[in-house]
Amino acid sequence: MQEQSITPHIQKLEKLILDSEQRFSILGAAIIIATILMFLAAIYVQPSFEATSHGIYYAKLASDPFHCKSNPNAYRILTPLISYAIGLKGNGILITNLLIAWLIIVLLYYFCRKSNNSPLFSFLQAAIITFSMPTLFTIYYGGYTDSTTYLIILLIMYMINKQKTFLVWTLFLFGLLNRESIVFLLPFFFLLAARKRFKIAANISGVVISIGIYLVIRNFISQHIIVEHSAELYFGVLINDIFYWLRQSIYAYSVGMFSVFKIFWLIPIIAVFLCARRNNYFGVVLIISPIICSMFQSLFAVDTSRLISMSFPAMLLGMDLIKDEWGNEKMQSLVSVIFLVNFLVPQLYVTSNNISIMHSLPTSMVKWMLL
Repeated sequence: MQEQSITPHIQKLEKLILDSEQRFSILGAAIIIATILMFLAAIYVQPSFEATSHGIYYAKLASDPFHCKSNPNAYRILTPLISYAIGLKGNGILITNLLIAWLIIVLLYYFCRKSNNSPLFSFLQAAIITFSMPTLFTIYYGGYTDSTTYLIILLIMYMINKQKTFLVWTLFLFGLLNRESIVFLLPFFFLLAARKRFKIAANISGVVISIGIYLVIRNFISQHIIVEHSAELYFGVLINDIFYWLRQSIYAYSVGMFSVFKIFWLIPIIAVFLCARRNNYFGVVLIISPIICSMFQSLFAVDTSRLISMSFPAMLLGMDLIKDEWGNEKMQSLVSVIFLVNFLVPQLYVTSNNISIMHSLPTSMVKWMLL
């Protein structure tokens, strides 16, 4: 009964999206959709107007990356360089990060439609990523450059699908220069490549060359800038206690994981069940691999919600598999219901064992007026 009541609304939405494509082209529709979704997301969680916490260091790098004497995040130079190059210096990096988050949504919709998926399916994929931690974190916590990493991951997935080996590992190098934790997704990238029958030797060579170039650049940076957040900081304590960092976040870990996608976690869960039922164990491993790979970061850092956000490919792969198994109409109805229910769950953020609420813009405005 619920599915029947929501179906007319789904059809109206799909017609509206299709009309916009016919009027403005698929790319034009993608730009409009991404703009609307980002605007709504900025109401769902309050936008940050200044750099916060580690975001302050990225803002300082973006002010003048070539004359910086000391910065804890100096190895993660890519986004500050981009922001500096396009004239968004200092706190302007907040705008750079939002533009990159917006670009992810544009490309998600555009790539999805160019893969012969329906307008509504493409919209739902874009909307799920918009209203989950990969995008909400960028809006709420100013300065952090994670969106560039997610953009690179999305482009790597696209290039693997197109079998562009050189571009895959060039992008991987850029990913290392933005946030070295992308290295944790290597098993996932290799699984994707195996599905496309990439040559193993070419991939291994690509990894080795990318990491080699990165280490050269990292060494160059270390000779000119004092970098406090070095490998010693993260790995040193693990010599005596391999679970040192995990112990800092273990009590709130399940909440942190849930906070990233909330009810959307049902999508990869259902997809894994459908794969297992058909004895498609490669599909099971492929879907859970970005989740497991992202979780391994918790051995070296404590901001659980942020770390697990890197598992967003599981959502995209899960939707694809459910669509192939159940068909477009049933899958779209299911995801639409999940999407609506998801709004009823408060948006939390977890770092270490600290749980906080990511307040909406209206809530923050009411609090501001009452104080």
